[in-house]
Amino acid sequence: FVSLKCVSCHQYSAGDGKAADRAPDLGLAPQRLDPAWVASFLQDPDVMLPGTRMPQFFAGGQTPFPELLDGDTDAQIELLVEHLMRAQP
Repeated sequence: FVSLKCVSCHQYSAGDGKAADRAPDLGLAPQRLDPAWVASFLQDPDVMLPGTRMPQFFAGGQTPFPELLDGDTDAQIELLVEHLMRAQP
């Protein structure tokens, strides 16, 4: 989460509305998002939401962090989703 620099675009305010020009508020993820949808979105953001500004970190099923979780892309995405669903910065 930190290495992907998620908070450079997203915030964790749970809806205080202070940064409307930023990406969606991740503090609201547990209430707003389905974990399966988030996992699919992280695999290929532009397919799930054409025109999104979200970078594709796991292009072609490859991870930018081969040293984490034995380079298992699915496990890394699962861990990111779990972190988001806990909504803790």
